[in-house]
Amino acid sequence: MKSKLVKFGLFFLLLFLQINCSEEEVEKICIIEHISDAYDYPIKPGTPEWRLLESSQEMIDACQISFDVLGNISTEGLIETVLNYPLYGDIFLSDVNDQTGFNAVSENFNGISVLLQRKDASTKLLERYRQMHPSCKENNWPSLVEPGGSSEFSFSFIEILIAQYSILNQLIPNNEYKTVMQEILEKDKQKTKYNYSHTGKEQSVLILGRLMYLLNYTPFIKEYNSNHYVKIFIDGASDFKTGTLDIVNEYAIEFLNQK
Repeated sequence: MKSKLVKFGLFFLLLFLQINCSEEEVEKICIIEHISDAYDYPIKPGTPEWRLLESSQEMIDACQISFDVLGNISTEGLIETVLNYPLYGDIFLSDVNDQTGFNAVSENFNGISVLLQRKDASTKLLERYRQMHPSCKENNWPSLVEPGGSSEFSFSFIEILIAQYSILNQLIPNNEYKTVMQEILEKDKQKTKYNYSHTGKEQSVLILGRLMYLLNYTPFIKEYNSNHYVKIFIDGASDFKTGTLDIVNEYAIEFLNQK
């Protein structure tokens, strides 16, 4: 009887340790180390100074960073600086589409244009992206989203950066696009597993579609030219018809299987 109790106790001890270790592993992948030279906006939401701002233009002006400062920030720090830009979320408030929103925010904030011109921008963006995991639903790496908020926004914020053609063009010469596409497809599976919304999956699929477009993948180009909704998704970064994301995903899988 005593031996059975001992075995029973050991079983629950091992089970407890396994669960505890799993939780620790999740916590580790949910926390990305702060980059020391990232810019700390002196005026941002939550500060008394921010509450005194009366117009969008005043908010835009308050968040500007001089080119001298931007020029001395590492690419890793610049990425975090952009993700922390207090008005970055305005990208997804455009009445037209997300690409129009991105362009508008980029015009108002020089940090984005400086980042997109960095020669190592794609490499550093991917390094940060690979640290992110869709299971981190209640804990976020530094971004506009407060800790405990939805990580869908954190993914969308960095994915729309990666989806810019100036970034994607950096991936093609070294055949790095294959690894990126595989990474995106795997994250898409994880997003499905953790019940991400349609909106939370748009920008990752956009990366796949734009890469195939740049690579002139004939079957996808034919779909792009004949399917109005695929075209407006690739051009505008917003999906307006259910099923479009699945179509792009299927072409991406076929593309990788042929390479």
